[in-house]
Amino acid sequence: MSVALPPRSGIIYQAFVDPSGGRHDAFTVAIGHKDGDGTIIDVLRGQMPPFDPMQVVGEYAVLLKEYGIREVVGDNYAAAWVEQEFKAAGIRYLRSELPKGRLYVEGLPA
Repeated sequence: MSVALPPRSGIIYQAFVDPSGGRHDAFTVAIGHKDGDGTIIDVLRGQMPPFDPMQVVGEYAVLLKEYGIREVVGDNYAAAWVEQEFKAAGIRYLRSELPKGRLYVEGLPA
């Protein structure tokens, strides 16, 4: 699944990933930017299992760089490989301070 608006100059994009090990859950990425008081989701992409998670990290790293993104926030997924694979691909992985359930609740009003 993939939905995307092309990157535009002069816009500061941010991204969030919800990683998966490739067996049970989708591995998703969202790229967006602020627009006044709102947010535009420019890219929404997900890879359904089964898949090679390292390959998906590589594909997402290329996508992030197309939007000028050099760091991505992700849920607090326990596996250290996520952080290491993004780093190897030139993207800094930052763990979200909020757990996944709280992220969904916080995002509902938006």
